[in-house]
Order: sequence, then C-alpha cells, then structure tokens
Amino acid sequence: PDLGDAQLTLGVLYELEGRAADAEEAFERAREAIGDDVRYYQGLGQAYQMIGEYEKGLAAIEKAIAIDPNSAQSYLTRGSIREATEDYAGALEDFDRAGTLAQEQGQDALYVMARTRMAMLMQRGPSIGFPTGP
Repeated sequence: PDLGDAQLTLGVLYELEGRAADAEEAFERAREAIGDDVRYYQGLGQAYQMIGEYEKGLAAIEKAIAIDPNSAQSYLTRGSIREATEDYAGALEDFDRAGTLAQEQGQDALYVMARTRMAMLMQRGPSIGFPTGP
C-alpha cells in the first residue's frame, strides 16, 4: 500500500478491467503514498502510457503541468506521450522545454535525457516528416 507507483499501475489495470471501485481505491492509496500532486499525475500519465491509453496519459500530464509549469519531468513525460502518438513537433517542443528547465534547475541527468530524446527524434528526420539540413 505504501508503493505509490505500484498503486497507480494497479489502479490503471483495475480501470482497464472495468473494476471502477478497486481502481479508485488504488488511486487513493497511490495519492496518499506519493503525497505530491505533481508526482502523482506524472506517475499516472506514465502508467496510462504503458498500456497505450495515450489520451488519458496526456490528460494526467496536463494536470501536472497546470500545477507546476516548471516541472522538467512533466514535459519529458508529455514529450514521450506525444512521440508515441506521432505528434513529433509537440514532442520536440516538450523535450526542448524539459531540457531547458532541467538545465536551469541543475537536474543534470534529466537534462541529458531530454536532450538525448530530442536528438534521437531529430535523427529520424525524413522518416517522420521533418526535413534534414537547410
């Protein structure tokens, strides 16, 4: 019960199975265990992304960004969801924003991750509809 991420995943799986009451109970345990709304919605977004429920994942991440518009992790997560839904321009914007925020906040590992994701997406260039070169 004290593992917030596990409870989030459990809640999402219960929801997927149509077990609404069990899902709500797991989500409440997750919220209590995590104790921070931004982290809760980040985790919820990631849990939905894992099962391919991108709209729900995006909605959860949007809540995290609304609470803390300077959360580098939230932009990185939203970028991942956007990439999965083939919104490549949006994903690039989010990876760039995540990298900028992470650098400003001294989050070196997150900075490297965001810039790496951005570079990997840009390398795909023509295969995803982006031009390469001038």
